[in-house]
Order: sequence, then structure tokens, then C-alpha cells
Amino acid sequence: MKIIIFCAAGNTARLLVEKMEIEAEARGLDIYIKIFLEGQIEKQVDELDLVLIAPEIAYILPKVKEIYEPEGIPVDVISAVDFSVVNGEKVLNFALDLLEEKEIYC
Repeated sequence: MKIIIFCAAGNTARLLVEKMEIEAEARGLDIYIKIFLEGQIEKQVDELDLVLIAPEIAYILPKVKEIYEPEGIPVDVISAVDFSVVNGEKVLNFALDLLEEKEIYC
């Protein structure tokens, strides 16, 4: 599973990715997560499964959806609470739920 996270500066996102990867490994999930800054929203990764956006830049959601959703890639904003407390487990669950919805509606 390939996920990208768009963020403003990357500090909190880096910690979040580390916790998500630890949680994914504990569950036996093969996951690849890459961080990009908000100015890098053009299509970034081939064979991408999901795009998440840090809450502090939620205003870019329409533009990101315009780029990625036509390719069948779900896009959503991470919960401000889960992001601020760096809850890797909850954000991973959120990502998996979004991917499950994609499979249901495809």
C-alpha cells in the first residue's frame, strides 16, 4: 500500500509516519508512506493508493482531489486531533477505512 501525506512543514508528519509504520508492521501490513510539502501537490507517485492531507493545510483539499480522484485515488484530511497527538494507530485505521471504501465503490 502506497500513501502520501501532504503537510506544511513535515515535523509532525514525520513523527506520525513513524508511528503509522510501527503500527502497520505490528499488523503485518506492507505499507509505504511518503511526505510531501503542500507546494508539491502535483502527481507524485505512480501506483499510489491514498492521499492524506495534514489538517493545517486542509484548504488544499479541493485542488488535491482535482488531481488525484480522477485517477481513482481517495483523498481526505487527517483528523486534527489525531494529527496533533500523533496517533499513528488511529490515522492508519482511517487510511485503511478509506481504502476499504474505495474497494467497495469500485
